[in-house]
Amino acid sequence: DEWMSLYHPDDAARLRAAFDRASELGEDFELDVRLRLPDGRQMFHHLVGRRDASRPGEAMRMHGIEQDVTARKIAEERLRGQ
Repeated sequence: DEWMSLYHPDDAARLRAAFDRASELGEDFELDVRLRLPDGRQMFHHLVGRRDASRPGEAMRMHGIEQDVTARKIAEERLRGQ
C-alpha cells in the first residue's frame, strides 16, 4: 500500500476501488490519476489494468501499464482556459 500513497487521495480511492473490482469481479479498468512526487510536483498518469484469468485455487495476477500523460493534460487545461 506504500505505493498507493504516491497518488492524490481522491485518485487513490478510485484506483483502490478499481483494483478491488478487478480482483473480485474480474473487471478490467482504465483511468487517469494524479501522481504526487516527493518534490511537490504533480504528474498525470493513465492506467490500464487487467486481471489474468485464474483457475480455482490459483493466485490471482494483475498486469497493466502506466503511462505519463502530463503533457497532454496540461495542453487540455490550456485549451479549456482559452
